[in-house]
Amino acid sequence: MKTIATIFSGCGGVELGAKAAGFESIWGVENDPEVAEIFRQNIGSHIIYENAADVDVASLKCPDILWASPPCQAFSSARTVKTPHESHSAGLDIIRYIKVWRPEMFILENVPGFRKSEVFWKILKALGNYFVWFGIVDAADLGVPQHRRRLICIASRKLIRPFPRYAHVGWDAVIDAEHLIEAEFQPSIVRYLPDALPKSALIDTQYSSREEGMPRKVTIRCAGRPAFTICKSHRKRNVRIWQGGISYKLLPRGFARLQSFPDSFKLPLSRQLAIGVLGDAVPPLMAQRIFEAVL
Repeated sequence: MKTIATIFSGCGGVELGAKAAGFESIWGVENDPEVAEIFRQNIGSHIIYENAADVDVASLKCPDILWASPPCQAFSSARTVKTPHESHSAGLDIIRYIKVWRPEMFILENVPGFRKSEVFWKILKALGNYFVWFGIVDAADLGVPQHRRRLICIASRKLIRPFPRYAHVGWDAVIDAEHLIEAEFQPSIVRYLPDALPKSALIDTQYSSREEGMPRKVTIRCAGRPAFTICKSHRKRNVRIWQGGISYKLLPRGFARLQSFPDSFKLPLSRQLAIGVLGDAVPPLMAQRIFEAVL
């Protein structure tokens, strides 16, 4: 059985996808204590709660596949503040892991803007003697009920096959009544809604700090279409589902469904923490399809 290990592991989405594809997770590194605890509860105790830069790489078992999802805040299109972010250089830690082990395969996942960073190109430079492919992959094309465009970079000792495309899945195919609670639109949002809403719609009433208290254009996804990108900031932003003339709030388990997490996945009791962790996660189904495609 092929083994995988993850750097900047998150809550375990990659590990769930790896397990579904028939691989074994042997360890992961995560420096956020709350996220590491969620990993421990759902995946196993082989999570290493430590900063990736401080880990003694040589002391760990070399995996067949190394996956890295470095912090993306500095490169996210959702970030409106242009001052340097502490996550900007975090990805450089990956190079040390690659050089020590030279694993059979390396996979990197991040937001599309990461490919314009100096960090990304330094990582590519460290991948000499590998076949390397990178491009933008939409999770919706891999069967996840959500549009989520991500930079995927794959370095392998063997030729890399192209990704197959799967049929799109609408957000309404995975959301049930148990994932909703009735909640009205805020008065400040109502005036920005279109005159006529679809019979069934997923609505993101996102705010932008670029204008004082003014929302961006309301984002609407009709039934039958994948959801918009679920991100960490949704813990503070209102997401509503409009059905039959009634407005509903989407509960954390509904966010998990849109991210393809199974119902058995244990979420923290805090709504903000649950949605924040899910928004940062790699959708398990996306990871599974990637593993199946490359191997």
